[in-house]
Order: sequence, then structure tokens, then C-alpha cells
Amino acid sequence: MRLEDCRMGMEVMFGRGNGEMTRGVVVKINRAKAKVQTIENRGRTTAGAVWTVPYSLMSPVNGTTAVENSVPVAPPSIPFSPFQDYVEQLALEAINCVYSGLSPENLTCDGEASATQIAQKRAKLNRQLRGLFQTLGREVDENTAYKWMMERNEYNSKRTGTNG
Repeated sequence: MRLEDCRMGMEVMFGRGNGEMTRGVVVKINRAKAKVQTIENRGRTTAGAVWTVPYSLMSPVNGTTAVENSVPVAPPSIPFSPFQDYVEQLALEAINCVYSGLSPENLTCDGEASATQIAQKRAKLNRQLRGLFQTLGREVDENTAYKWMMERNEYNSKRTGTNG
């Protein structure tokens, strides 16, 4: 598995290819390794232990992608309202910008950035995202933020009578 394929809440199997494999959930993503919380016993370690695992020793459960593998938690929808708190609107808009910056083509500058530049950019954007979540008082996943932005754009286009 690669760093780019890993997502928070993703269910993975980890361990050496010729050794015991353990099922776990990714709880933190770092540059070289991820923190994985076990969901089953492994040797003398009980479920719930957190291991620091290199990406090369992890694989998604059933070979599925990270999106299909995410822990099934339905995030609450955040419908756009013109009466929303202004700070909340700004935070949600900024969250959308950060998620956009984390997209592969933007993160890698269409393949022009070095691995060091990509890692630095990713770390900076993830720090911004954590700060915005703290400002908002909750985490917002990318799909929820995108739906909110689309509702806002639709509201604004109806209000101004434009299509864009």
C-alpha cells in the first residue's frame, strides 16, 4: 500500500508477508508510517492496541480501495443556509479549498513537485484542515463539504439569477 492510498478509518491487514497478519483500523497517517489500532487479538496484545506500521506492510481488507473500506460512519449532512453563522460558512469554504489542495493533481503540481515538496505541502494542508475542524468544532469529510458547497452555489445562482 502507498501513503496516497491510505485513509483515516480505513480497515487494513498488516504484518510481514510470511508472518501473522492482523486486522486493524488506521487512526493516524504520518509520512512514513501509519498508526493502526487492532480490532482483533495478536499474540499477547489485545484488540485496541495501537501499532506504528509502515505502509509497505499494510494492505486494504479484501483488496478494496480506501473509500470502499472506510469505517461506516454516516456523517451528518450540513445543508447550506444563508442564515448559518458566518464563521461556520467561512470555515466550510476553507475546508473545501484545503480538500481541493489535497487532490493528487494539485498536491503533486501535475507531477512536477518532488517527493519532499509533496510531503511538505500535504503536511501543511493537513495542519490547516485540523485547525479548521477545531474552529468548526467538528470534523467534516470531503463529500459532506463538497455537497455543502454545491448547495451554496445553487442557492447563490438562484438568488442572483445566474448559472454559475
